[in-house]
Amino acid sequence: MSKIRWPRFNKADLAISDKAFVLFNIELTNRCPFKCVMCARTHSMTRAQGDMTFDMFSRAIDEYAAVNPSHAQNNILWLHGFGESTVHPRLAEFMAYATRKHVKTGLSVNPLMLTPVIGQELLSAGPATLYLSLDGHDNDSFETIRGLPAAYEKSKERLFEFLKLKRQMGSATHIVLSMINFDLNKASIEAMEAEWRHVEGIDQVLIKPFTTWDGSVPNVTALKKTAGAVVRGPKILCRRPFEVMSLCWNGNVTPCCYDFDEKVILGNIGQKSLADIWNDLPMQNLRREFLNNNVLNPLCRLCPDLYGTG
Repeated sequence: MSKIRWPRFNKADLAISDKAFVLFNIELTNRCPFKCVMCARTHSMTRAQGDMTFDMFSRAIDEYAAVNPSHAQNNILWLHGFGESTVHPRLAEFMAYATRKHVKTGLSVNPLMLTPVIGQELLSAGPATLYLSLDGHDNDSFETIRGLPAAYEKSKERLFEFLKLKRQMGSATHIVLSMINFDLNKASIEAMEAEWRHVEGIDQVLIKPFTTWDGSVPNVTALKKTAGAVVRGPKILCRRPFEVMSLCWNGNVTPCCYDFDEKVILGNIGQKSLADIWNDLPMQNLRREFLNNNVLNPLCRLCPDLYGTG
């Protein structure tokens, strides 16, 4: 296990951080045309759906760039959450704004969504990294996993068109072709290894670890053979409340990108700054649960990463 790098704290109270806040991701939308079998959103998301406004996004980007410029410039801020960001009508405009503010951005995209127009707008906006998530190896396996019929071959077609466009535009965006590692993808992973590793324009092929998110969705945990009750360790190892925050489309701030249903809301940027939310009472209370090794909140208590994230 890697050595834990503990954050610096205000000596008067370990629940108050003297670090500048870090945004891990901004959820531009939680709308999505897919019904992915491994996604907590598909089975259990009950919160309202919608799109982030530009005013809210620019406010978050401006504060992040001003308060923590070094981290913003050198670490990827992911512009997705529990939705398909390409359905946001102003995605490219949002990403371009972040780029102008010297905030390094990345995005996970389903290749099926990469029409020529979206592809060109996206590459022009200057993302540092794009994850192209392609699960399955034919139409049937894709439908089983992603929930849309007759979509794999179209996804491949648009992926190749996008890679050609990237070459034509001379884009420096790092392209990662990713596939989730779980039983339903076993045959697909073998096919992917043979088919995609040497395709021009793909910089990396990544077999992503399967996640059960916060461990609360039975339909998802059932897909992982080793999933089950959280094995209590001697000390909580997850440090996310001390290191990052996530921003939802409606301005609500949560402590973790696994929070698909806003189970723990730390504040809203329409009411307080991100810097204030970072050390406000809700975050302090959450950190104290971790410091006391007694996590009871509805987001973290079942999470498989609680005792296993170093």
